[in-house]
Amino acid sequence: MYRTISTELWTDPQVDALDRDGKLLFVYSITNPHTHLSGLYYLPKPTITLETKIPDRVLDTLFDTLSRLEKLFYDPLTRTIFVTRMFSYQGQGEKNERAAANHLKTLHKTALIKRFFAEYPSVLTYWTGYPIDTLSDTPSESGKRCPSVPDPSFLTSSPNLQSSSPTKKQ
Repeated sequence: MYRTISTELWTDPQVDALDRDGKLLFVYSITNPHTHLSGLYYLPKPTITLETKIPDRVLDTLFDTLSRLEKLFYDPLTRTIFVTRMFSYQGQGEKNERAAANHLKTLHKTALIKRFFAEYPSVLTYWTGYPIDTLSDTPSESGKRCPSVPDPSFLTSSPNLQSSSPTKKQ
């Protein structure tokens, strides 16, 4: 499996400011063998520790730092990670959007799915099965309402989700 990494990563001031472990975790989150082109996938912390040798106590600090920078988010309850810009570099077009939507349906219920759809609303069409009108809340041609983000109740935040701005339950 191959993953695309833009060389601009190394000149990004936010990445440059990270310590060695922070840079390792960020690059690992894009290139590890468990990734999915969507950037949202299951990855338990013990696996990260085993493969990177970054101690578990350091991971929590790094996740906090990277989530404040909105580079990635980690949901410890479902053990899922979301690398926010990964899908824009790894997948484009209808085939990849379908693959991402199908993959998201296999994940445990996590608020990171809602974050993903906020970042990539075009994938929501393949999640719901009908066109999404992101400019208004009007019925589509099929007569169904077209939300701009998914509305299933499980897309509310997990209580301990590590992120820069907690999502509120509706």
